[in-house]
Amino acid sequence: AEGSTTVGGRLEEIVSGGAAEKAGLKSGDVVLKFNGFPVTDASDLTALVRTSAAGESVTIQVLRDGKVQDIAVTLGTYAG
Repeated sequence: AEGSTTVGGRLEEIVSGGAAEKAGLKSGDVVLKFNGFPVTDASDLTALVRTSAAGESVTIQVLRDGKVQDIAVTLGTYAG
């Protein structure tokens, strides 16, 4: 966003019952890394997710409330 100093992909909406919700990701989290690869924006995040298979376990590094944390996610399938 304009004026932001954080680089990453911000999660705007978490689908109820989806892989992100099951892993504990929240709307407003900023994804900094996806399986060790840096995420500079939402397009990067989308591309990295698409290179992974449904059912694959990945580690996502997020910035939430000023703190960086790693979250394990088992990817789901695209439903829409």
